[in-house]
Amino acid sequence: MTAARGRSAAWTFAWLALLVAAALVMLALQLGSWRSELVDPARKPARTALGHEPPAESSERLPVFGEFVSVDELPEPIEKVPPKYPQTPQWAGVGGTVIVHALIGRDGLVKETKVVHSIPGLDEAAVTAIAQWKFKPAKSNGEPVAV
Repeated sequence: MTAARGRSAAWTFAWLALLVAAALVMLALQLGSWRSELVDPARKPARTALGHEPPAESSERLPVFGEFVSVDELPEPIEKVPPKYPQTPQWAGVGGTVIVHALIGRDGLVKETKVVHSIPGLDEAAVTAIAQWKFKPAKSNGEPVAV
């Protein structure tokens, strides 16, 4: 009976070590993909929220994350895409809520995203989902504005 328990404990330890290794790899990948907080606000983003190249020339000025924008009407989501739970974090029992800030353009589309509460392994799925949301744009003096 003790030999069986010893093998069971060894398998449990092996699975635990594998899950920890997978979590560390996901964390390393996530840390490598983070964009520095210390960027020039006037600089155009290298990629949009979905990872595509931004349009060559846009007349729309986006606010900087945290910048106050006065509006009469807040943006309202009209199409929400739920995030897809990645298999590896699901198998590892990783769960929780990723908090993402998004800049919404005058056209109601997500222009940039920023993870403000990270859960390694789930951030990319959350950002990918939010980047596909569509909003009724915010309005100031009856005109759509970016927020």
